[in-house]
Amino acid sequence: MMEIGPHDARVSLRQLEAFRSVVLCGTVSKAAERMCVSQPAVSRLLADLERAIGFQVCDRQRRFQLTHEGKLLYLEVERAFVGMDKIEQRATDIRNFRTGHLRIAASPALSLGLMPAVIREFKALYPGVTISAQVRPSQGVTEWAASAQVDIGFAALPITQSGVDEYAYEGLPVLCVLPRGHKLTARRAISPDLLRGEHIIALGPESSLRSDINHAFVQAGCDPSSAIETTMSAQAAMFVAQGLGVAVIDPFSALAFRSRDLVLKPFQPIVTYEFTRVMAAHIAPSRVSEAFIAIANDQVRRIGDDVRAIFRAGGLKRITQAI
Repeated sequence: MMEIGPHDARVSLRQLEAFRSVVLCGTVSKAAERMCVSQPAVSRLLADLERAIGFQVCDRQRRFQLTHEGKLLYLEVERAFVGMDKIEQRATDIRNFRTGHLRIAASPALSLGLMPAVIREFKALYPGVTISAQVRPSQGVTEWAASAQVDIGFAALPITQSGVDEYAYEGLPVLCVLPRGHKLTARRAISPDLLRGEHIIALGPESSLRSDINHAFVQAGCDPSSAIETTMSAQAAMFVAQGLGVAVIDPFSALAFRSRDLVLKPFQPIVTYEFTRVMAAHIAPSRVSEAFIAIANDQVRRIGDDVRAIFRAGGLKRITQAI
């Protein structure tokens, strides 16, 4: 029987891997091929293991058959390596986006006009990642982002929340939404003056976008009063589709409701809808978050292209160069 010396050395993972490979392969030569090392290296690892644990694991006289003690040890080694295999598989899944969870929050306009297309494309690429998508007012979005209750937030500007990193997008111009068949659909662009006497469906007075739109009306010498007020651009578009009036709203909501019942026209002068992406400060984004952000950025560019096409169709080619 092989003499085993003092066993004060520590067992290494490589030694256990050599032991397991010999058992699984049946010979040292095959184990060496499996581990991509030489046969002497495998034999040395086995010898080092036996010195570390203080007993023989293989009977060299019987073609490396396991000893009784070796069998007991192998059961534990196999359990450990099954766990290692699971860890390795988990790491592979994480690396390839086959697992994970993403928490998103967005303001109503961006939830409706941006998130569906982004999430559809993301899920097509990474079906194993689950998503929680919440709709919140912009202030609520930034609060959740600051407290890391969501991974990524999309909100309208301005925001005043501290504790977030802000990534502002280039603003996109608002659009005028008309019911199909309305007399103004013949116009290439809509100005405040053309909306004199029209039933205007406006956003609520707390909306900063409403203030910017009202300013354009005042500058044109028009009364910005409205027939109906609503807190959501989406509802304004639905009211227009029902023939209740016309509206000037953000481009995301307008494009989301573009249909045979609605006509979208450029609004002049240019009033931009400003929006941003927010994340908790001092927390590095996950790889899953970065993948989602890349898709969101692409979708924002596509929506910008759609808006510019509407302005070009309205004969405002010079303006489209600036948006």
